[in-house]
Amino acid sequence: MEGTSPSSRPSKAARIGTRRGASAMLADQISETSRPLRPTIRGPTACEICRNRKTKCDNLRPTCSYCARVGATCSYINDEEAAILHINGVPQLLQVVGHLKGLFQHQQVQQYRQQNLSLSPGAYEDIQQNYRSACDHNYYRTPKSDVRLSERDKNGPPQNICPTNLRSVLKWRVFPQPCPYSIAMVDDDISYPQPSSLPSLELCELSRLEAKYIACVHTKNPILDLVTLHDLISQVAENGLDWSARTCLVSLVCALGAISEDYTHGYTPDSISGSSLPHDEADIAFKYWNIAMKRLGFVIGQSNIESVQCLCLTGIWYMCNMQPLQGWKYFALASNTLYSMTNSRLAFMGSDKEDGQEQSLTREQSLYFTCFKSECELAIELSLPKSILERMDYPYTFPFPPNIDRELAVGDGIHGERRTWYYYLAEIACRHLINRIIEAPHLQILDPSAAGIERMLRDLEMFEAQVNNWYSSLPPSINFPLPFGTIQPLEDEINQLLRARYLGIRELCCRPFVELAINYDLSNMPSELLAKVGSIASQGLQYCMFRLQAVPPQYCHHGLWFQLPNSTTCALVLLAVDRAQHNPQPDALEHLKMPQGWREQILATRDLLAGYWKSRQGGVWAYFRVLQWALDGCITPL
Repeated sequence: MEGTSPSSRPSKAARIGTRRGASAMLADQISETSRPLRPTIRGPTACEICRNRKTKCDNLRPTCSYCARVGATCSYINDEEAAILHINGVPQLLQVVGHLKGLFQHQQVQQYRQQNLSLSPGAYEDIQQNYRSACDHNYYRTPKSDVRLSERDKNGPPQNICPTNLRSVLKWRVFPQPCPYSIAMVDDDISYPQPSSLPSLELCELSRLEAKYIACVHTKNPILDLVTLHDLISQVAENGLDWSARTCLVSLVCALGAISEDYTHGYTPDSISGSSLPHDEADIAFKYWNIAMKRLGFVIGQSNIESVQCLCLTGIWYMCNMQPLQGWKYFALASNTLYSMTNSRLAFMGSDKEDGQEQSLTREQSLYFTCFKSECELAIELSLPKSILERMDYPYTFPFPPNIDRELAVGDGIHGERRTWYYYLAEIACRHLINRIIEAPHLQILDPSAAGIERMLRDLEMFEAQVNNWYSSLPPSINFPLPFGTIQPLEDEINQLLRARYLGIRELCCRPFVELAINYDLSNMPSELLAKVGSIASQGLQYCMFRLQAVPPQYCHHGLWFQLPNSTTCALVLLAVDRAQHNPQPDALEHLKMPQGWREQILATRDLLAGYWKSRQGGVWAYFRVLQWALDGCITPL
């Protein structure tokens, strides 16, 4: 610009306006601390060749590495002044980096959302209001035991039974030991059809499946950039199939779009009998899956965002097909690829990011949290090893929402995409909270003494306050009514899923007190303490009842498999208390109150899911047999 010197030129932070992240904070601090010397500090200028190519220049003098390699003439603009600016800026940079070292991680999420996500007027105002304060709380951050494996986890034998899964309930003393039916970690062998023809590659068909994927899968796991996905769909429709990771990605999207089913909260004869996907949609899904499967070997050999996306979508495919071990395997592969891809990058964070780099960071963060929570949930239920992502000191508590304005032309509008991110952030907050509950030593019955129970009560009070805070932070569009009396599945899928999380956390907090009341002799405890244990255990039984009542008609989705063992576990907890009340047991049992209609609800749940379980894979039939075994041994006639 004529008449403008480098020393008076506006800073980069001022020129980019609202698109600022944690690096913008660094630029502001540099400007403030260095104003007496020079208001703007610029790094070394790239040579003319690298500037024209828009690539990074290593600034070697007199010839950079790229120009030396290709034999080009290397020249620099304002070479002497740029070097002086670079040298003068070093002390200020070191000073500010030291000042921001502790500030960076604390303010990163809040500053990014407040400054960098002004997508449209008011687009994320309520997300900032609801999650800004919540992100400050330590209980939304993964504890050290979750981030890095403890020495016991590294050197000792793996834990075979998680204290919160179905196997742990079967170990309660009230049940005959051992249970005659094992829940083996083995997927049933599934022979997928081998189609003799290719699926349609017409743009209208690909767009239909893309829209179905967005509605059924993306709304719960926004791991793809919708603009990029739309371009890839158009490329495949125009150019046909190749052997690239992008073709694999499009094929997986179409396969998941075909196999996914819309949520319904009302029961029909088809949902009660466990009817599956229409044959024509299943045939389409298997055709696209066959295309993707032939390209997964190539994808596994790469280490980039597209590779992780393909592996993660493969895990979702297997979960939709009731193959949890296969799903876990591909989630673990995705996590390992992401770990190797990002671990070195995290050491060089803080540089200014262009728009495309910010979108890539959003995708990386979404993949991290989707893989992490999927692995965590499977590891808990199937007693599998922990995720490698727990070894990574990941600096983000939540992912940064993307630039929604870019995706309006592809998705259901800003309201739908914004609601997707409301749900996604709330789900991640739940995962952090569940991990802390599981890791809490005082909620595991290590010391059934009066002092130990008092510590359990204090932990319970803390976690109840945290889940109440989580509930109060939910925006109105994804809020749900608190359970009372007899409940039914909610009409909206997002609200239904979040309420299921809420009920699960509440029941999980109370379950140790149910076990305490039926498995341990508390006759020497003070009467007030016994009354507290009985009251909390009764609340846990009521939440078991709520969880059974809230089970929706079964439809094909990522979390389908988890609903089935969860329902079995809740039914077994109720049956365990019934068995204990008919045997001489601790005095706390007299304070337990069974929910009204619990017998009828267990039978209704069994009848609802029996036909479905018989026709599905993933070892789910074993859960049904365990439930039937517990029912056969029930003391109270059902």
